[in-house]
Amino acid sequence: MSGDEATLTPVSLSPAKIAAYADASYVVLRSYPGSPAHALSIAKGWRLLRIDGVKPNDISVENARRGARFPLLLADATLQHAFELQSGAWPFGLVLAAWPGARFKRHMSIGDFDHEHIFKLWAE
Repeated sequence: MSGDEATLTPVSLSPAKIAAYADASYVVLRSYPGSPAHALSIAKGWRLLRIDGVKPNDISVENARRGARFPLLLADATLQHAFELQSGAWPFGLVLAAWPGARFKRHMSIGDFDHEHIFKLWAE
């Protein structure tokens, strides 16, 4: 990389705050070996919590990939440690998916649901 090398900086956030952010996050499904994301030690299960201070959505994630908006707030898979990526290039090599959230998880844990209702919750 150039002189604008990307680095993750630990951020002081309580696990409760991280968990609250994680409910509206994107989860890392894969970090390709040899990629910039992998070089930053971003791994499967990590969460993208915020982009420029705002919860991520499909449009903001795509815009960040194209124009690398910062800072990016991430959490490790344990949701115990948060990190900020302040500058540099977008950490390419990530496969991300929107986290369905606590509401979806509650319905799944009940076990008494119809599939159409669950798909509607997922879409929200």
